[in-house]
Amino acid sequence: MKDDLTPEGVAAALLASVGVLVRRVRQVPVDGGLAMPERTALALLDRSGPTTSSALAREAQITAQAMGATLGALRARGLVARSPDPEDGRRAVLTMTAAGRKALKDKRSARTDLIARALTGGAFTPAELDRLAAAAPLLDRLARTIRPAESTTPDTDRYTTPDTGRSGAGGRPTRSGETTP
Repeated sequence: MKDDLTPEGVAAALLASVGVLVRRVRQVPVDGGLAMPERTALALLDRSGPTTSSALAREAQITAQAMGATLGALRARGLVARSPDPEDGRRAVLTMTAAGRKALKDKRSARTDLIARALTGGAFTPAELDRLAAAAPLLDRLARTIRPAESTTPDTDRYTTPDTGRSGAGGRPTRSGETTP
């Protein structure tokens, strides 16, 4: 590796450039009809499957009240359904509806189209497009290998609780390396 291509230098450059890309894509309005909190809630439901509002709030790292307001708006539009928890009738389980899946897919497609238009606008040479295409799987692999320094197990897209194997906020490594109950 060249002297200017230390792992720390590459990490800093990647973090800065990917951060700018993600922020820019989020800032540019696109059709799709979902505000960022709504998209986040639907994406979490898509990954975790049926779950509670409080579990979604923990996963999104927002207050239960904020998540409740977001989910209320999604329910009013028919994008999320609410049903009694079969294990505890006092709680409600939220599920993404077919309309919710379509709205999330449409929003993702709109973001993909936004980036595709930027790539085809003449700002990139064919060789640069090849380099970007080659970098995509490497960035994905990099994201999957990032974990807390104390951890010795590979990161996965979803966390599972140690005792039940159910996905959700429980079982997520804490900063100390322990897992939450």
